[in-house]
Amino acid sequence: MTQRKMSVDCARSASAAGRVLNCLGNQPSKEPQMSTPILMQWAPDPIRAFVRQAQAALQLHGPGHLASLAEPMRALFARPGLLEELMDRYLRRVLTGAMHGGDPCVQVDMLLLCHTPALSLRVIKDRADVTSLAREPWRDTLVNYPSNTLVMVRGGGPVTVDWFCLAPGASFDVFDATLAIRHDGTERYVDGSVIHVDARHRFPVLPEGQGVTWIALASAPVNAQIVSFHRDTLRPLGASMASEDHSVLCVMLELLEPGTPDYPLDAVMDLTRHPDHHVRWAAVAALGRHDGAAALAIVRSLASGDSHRFVRTAARRTLDRLAATEAVC
Repeated sequence: MTQRKMSVDCARSASAAGRVLNCLGNQPSKEPQMSTPILMQWAPDPIRAFVRQAQAALQLHGPGHLASLAEPMRALFARPGLLEELMDRYLRRVLTGAMHGGDPCVQVDMLLLCHTPALSLRVIKDRADVTSLAREPWRDTLVNYPSNTLVMVRGGGPVTVDWFCLAPGASFDVFDATLAIRHDGTERYVDGSVIHVDARHRFPVLPEGQGVTWIALASAPVNAQIVSFHRDTLRPLGASMASEDHSVLCVMLELLEPGTPDYPLDAVMDLTRHPDHHVRWAAVAALGRHDGAAALAIVRSLASGDSHRFVRTAARRTLDRLAATEAVC
């Protein structure tokens, strides 16, 4: 895809995201005074302020307090044109290479807030093979941990983090396309030792606390995925790459109520044409919650014809889930 065509597609999908945004309410967000680094410094001021507010709440009260930010988050995403501006800034960073700081292997994480019906955890991959990471002061916070870990943030001040090492033997699947597993099926710990990883059999240990719906991580240099689980059964619902903006987009789409008359169906469907397959995945997940014939037709089309296996797999699983639901009913 040429840069010009990508720019056109990006502009169209950013406009669609803006129309999605217009269906929600409005509320100001005050930026707290903090000594910690500002996350997403390139983002529009209201989003940057909200992220700092959430970061302060995490540090002062722990993750449990973050549920109180659900309504301010809805109000933030309701501001007309704000998401469109965010998408525009993000896509320009992608096209210019600024997002990766010149290193396409590095993604900078944000304080991730997932207030959804699912329990969302983050899988991070410490890039020990990326030289640039070793030059940063926060590198020391990752160096003693395995290269693949399941992370859960718990409350308190300072906040503590539980790390669950990945290993083969679990009974559920995560999309292969999201996991940068080497061809020989091995991963290397930071200390140099090697473990074998089966991309389809992971997470032998899941944390307790099924009622947790807010999982938050401070800024860290990682490649990352979100893996969502059903709150009660811990059945995995899917996985997605989680760069800063994709996280915002996924949360925004999750806030929409698919059964309401003002559901911005056309705008969500437009996102299925976004050049980035992670955004298309988010759109497929959202359309899977909508019972309109047009929405299902697009999901079927993506299941058979999308250019990326990640999206095709997500669409097929969405159709399988809908078929199973209809069979029960």
